[in-house]
Amino acid sequence: MNLLEVWIEDVISIEGVKIDGIDKIKVTFNTICWGSRGIDTRIFNNIKEWEKFKERKYYLA
Repeated sequence: MNLLEVWIEDVISIEGVKIDGIDKIKVTFNTICWGSRGIDTRIFNNIKEWEKFKERKYYLA
């Protein structure tokens, strides 16, 4: 299996959402992978989880 490294280019939006009555944040961001651009959305429990996610390497399988 080949893994492709993805870079987070910039954040499009951060908004609060409720899932099963629990407050979370939904982050939508632009990505770059080998010259191709994309958009990804992820749900995090809090802003600290998002900050930790941004710092680590992000891969597509």
